[in-house]
Amino acid sequence: MRITKKIILLLFFLAIIIVFIIPFKIPFAFKATARIYPSQEWVLMAGQDDSFVSVIYDNKTNVINNLINYKFERGDIAELQINPLLISGQQINKGDSIAYIHSYEIENELAKLFNELKVEQASLDVIATGEKESIINEAEKKYDYAQQQLKLDEKTFQRQKALFQDSVISTAEYDQAENVYQLAKINLNILENEILSLKSGEKLSEINLINERICSIKKNIEILENQKEQYFINSPKSGIINFSPVLGQYFSVSDNKEYILEIAVQLKNRKYLDSLSSINFAIDGDYKTNTASLLQINNKVESIGSHQVFFMKALADNNENISRGMAVQCKIGCDDVSLFEYCMRTLDFVY
Repeated sequence: MRITKKIILLLFFLAIIIVFIIPFKIPFAFKATARIYPSQEWVLMAGQDDSFVSVIYDNKTNVINNLINYKFERGDIAELQINPLLISGQQINKGDSIAYIHSYEIENELAKLFNELKVEQASLDVIATGEKESIINEAEKKYDYAQQQLKLDEKTFQRQKALFQDSVISTAEYDQAENVYQLAKINLNILENEILSLKSGEKLSEINLINERICSIKKNIEILENQKEQYFINSPKSGIINFSPVLGQYFSVSDNKEYILEIAVQLKNRKYLDSLSSINFAIDGDYKTNTASLLQINNKVESIGSHQVFFMKALADNNENISRGMAVQCKIGCDDVSLFEYCMRTLDFVY
C-alpha cells in the first residue's frame, strides 16, 4: 500500500488529537547548571595593616562566623609559619595544629622581661644574704654604663629627629629611636633609685621593693605568654585543607560532609517551582544517585549571557566524586502534567 500525503496528514492530525485526549500524565523536569561549594569553609587570609583574619563562611545561611583578627603593633614583624607536614587536599580534624604566627615584638619583650626577672631575683638573693657592698659596686657600674648609653641614645635620637624633620626617614624609624632614648632615661632613673635604696641601709624595704618588681614582671610575662598562645592556629573544624593561590588567602579548610549547590535557573522556569518535587545532579552522567534538597530560592534576577536567571541553593550529602568548585548539570523535577502541557513547556510555547 502506497503512503500518500493525505495519509501522512491524517496520521499527523490523529496524533494531535491523541495528545489532547490522552488521559495519563508524565513528570515534568527542566535542566539547570549549578556550581558546588562546601557547606562551611574556614579561611585564613591577609587583613589590613599586615594583619591576619580567620573566618568561617557558612554557605548554607550566608553568615560569617568565628571572625578573628590578628593585629600587631606598628613596627612589629609578624611571620606566618605553616605546619610543614600538611599538603593540599589532605583530610584534617578539628583541633589539628595548622600554623603559628610568630611575632618578633612579643619574643623580644619576653626575652627582655626574662632578663629583668633574672636581674631582680639575683638582686634579691644578694640583699637577702647580706652581700650588700658587692651589689652596690655592681649597681654603680651599671649606672655608669647606663649614663654612657643614655648619651649615645640621645645623640642617635637627635640625628634621627633631624632626618625625620627633613623627611629622610620614616615615622616608624623616628619612633623607634625615640623609644630607645626614653627607655634609656627610664633605665638610668631606675638604677639611680636602686643605688640610693642600697646605700640607705633599709634592707627590708629593699626586699619588698624588689619583690614588687618581680611580681610585676611575672604578670607582664604571663600576659605576653597568653597572647603568644593565641597565635597558635588550630583548625576549628574537620575537612579538607587547600593552599589556595588566591591573592590574600593563605589556606582554607572545607567541610566535606555536606555540599551546597548554587543553581542558576532561567527566569522562565520560576513559575514551575511552586510544585518542586526533586533535585538531581549529574556526576559522570549519573542523575539517579545524586540528590539534593532545596534550601532557599533567591528571587534576585541576574543576567548570564543572553539569559535572565535567578539562583537557588540545595544541600547535598558527601560524595567521593564531588569536588569544591565543580560545575554540574541539574535536573529539577516539578509536577506531573499532561502530554500536551509537557510538550508546550518543553518547546517553550506561550499559551
